[in-house]
Amino acid sequence: MSSRSTASLASSFPPSVPGSPSCRSEDDIEGLAARTGALSTVARWPPAWASSPSWPPRPGRAHFASTPFLHASPQPTLRENLRPGQAYILAGHAAGFTNQLLGFLRLVTLAKRLDRTAILADMPPIHGEGSTARLSYFFDLDRLSSLTNISIAELSDAKTKDSTLANVESLSCWGPVGHHHPLHADHSIKTDFWPFPANLGHGHTTTFQAIEIIQAEDQTPWLEAHAQTAYPDSKARPPFPTPAVFCLHNTYYVQDYLFQNGRSLPGSLLLEGLPSHGPEWAQVGQHLHFTADVEDVVDAFLLSAAGVNLERFVTVHIRQGDFISGGRALNGSQELVDVYLRGVRQVQDVLRARHIIKRDLPVIFATDSRNEHFLELLANIGWTYLNHTRFNTVERYGGWYPGLLDSAVLSRGTGFVGTERSTFSYLAQRRVETWNGGYGLTVSARPA
Repeated sequence: MSSRSTASLASSFPPSVPGSPSCRSEDDIEGLAARTGALSTVARWPPAWASSPSWPPRPGRAHFASTPFLHASPQPTLRENLRPGQAYILAGHAAGFTNQLLGFLRLVTLAKRLDRTAILADMPPIHGEGSTARLSYFFDLDRLSSLTNISIAELSDAKTKDSTLANVESLSCWGPVGHHHPLHADHSIKTDFWPFPANLGHGHTTTFQAIEIIQAEDQTPWLEAHAQTAYPDSKARPPFPTPAVFCLHNTYYVQDYLFQNGRSLPGSLLLEGLPSHGPEWAQVGQHLHFTADVEDVVDAFLLSAAGVNLERFVTVHIRQGDFISGGRALNGSQELVDVYLRGVRQVQDVLRARHIIKRDLPVIFATDSRNEHFLELLANIGWTYLNHTRFNTVERYGGWYPGLLDSAVLSRGTGFVGTERSTFSYLAQRRVETWNGGYGLTVSARPA
């Protein structure tokens, strides 16, 4: 590949954008409280330029571009399609479908807080789903953008895919040095990483508040001071991260840090959790709905599974698979059935106490277990199994759809019981409670 075909995004972006990456010198992360005003709830950091009448462009406002990219069609390189004076944020992915989705929610949350356009990269098939997929194949991004007042775009609308790698670009990002980034394989973007400034992140992990500080302050002193350590060979040293495109390795590990009376609250960093008050759900996630096409398939799938049109039901997610090997869940057994059965009874009781139902609702469950004996035990108590083999889901709709349909059906419940520490369960619980006014809980499936 010639040097001419590998263009550096860092050196060829549109004119400089306010809000460039920055550094800090506090000795510990709790110093964030003082720097963010020691708010009594969730700490915020208003950038120094926030009061400017012309900057930053805010999504949904008159001076925000109707389309986030310079051209209506994808271009050979990303830099050719960036609007001068407009700021963007981009990240890669982490793990499976649900974790990627949580990463998207956190990316869009950051876009809101930083007044940037969120660029969503295509999702790689981590668990053998087939080919890469755009989030807009499954979710209504226009509705999300309208409801949240956030500018949202997809990388495939900005840059053409090129399997020949003839137009590979370079992009410097924040994250662990030396790690691979999926943007290279999917979008021909070569990524190099710079470590987070001291006490504003470690490895992949950082916080919303820390990212705000990184944008608000000049990070050049930190980068210059650590260039020798991060990249000893000066000839191979990549450019510093550019202010035009704030790039992160991935955003799954970006968490909310809560403060009260100037001190951090214990347990406020919940990597696998999705609290209802968290910004990624309260400000973004609750507004991310499935497309009408997906909902039509859900209708057919639900009718096939239940045999009748059900208006209300309780849904259950039973995580097995890697949870068994990781010691997070019992292998399918009567003991495990009893755990979820107690959870369902509790949910039914709460729904009755709230006068939502008068009698027990039917139960529909999804699981990744292929244990026939376990599935039979669940069938024997009258629960309905979301059976993708019988529905021919993969053959009819593709490899992304089994997980997608399970997630969508679980979200339609009036009540919900999930598996503790499963992001798949937490997302379904939030939807049941927020979208349907229902009640949900998770149970521990760990061995006693």
